[in-house]
Amino acid sequence: MIRLSRDCDFVAVPDVLVKVHVHQGPKLTAYDKGMAEAYERIMELHSDAIASDKTTLAAYHYKMGWLQYHSGNKRAARRHCLSVLRMRPTHAKTWVIMGMFELLGQRLAGRLHRSVSYLWQKRRKG
Repeated sequence: MIRLSRDCDFVAVPDVLVKVHVHQGPKLTAYDKGMAEAYERIMELHSDAIASDKTTLAAYHYKMGWLQYHSGNKRAARRHCLSVLRMRPTHAKTWVIMGMFELLGQRLAGRLHRSVSYLWQKRRKG
């Protein structure tokens, strides 16, 4: 979203789109329906800009895929993940997300995804 905000204008909206709960531990944000709806709204408002760059479009669909899996909407999650794989058939992270959620279920895969994401972010920060 930060990269997108550099190229696009945004306005304040009166609706709560994402709830962030800060506490000790690795999980800072709930991956829920509200966050997925916020990303859908961004796409609605800036679809031309997002769709014009295939890398950005694939990143959007990847993010929406795992957000939809976390929120329990497998149908929408599959649709977004398959969109990524049509553009980037070897995108390993998409295959992993789909495999985890389809084989392990929402609860276990969600916990695993949050843990791996936390470790990955921690590793990247050094």
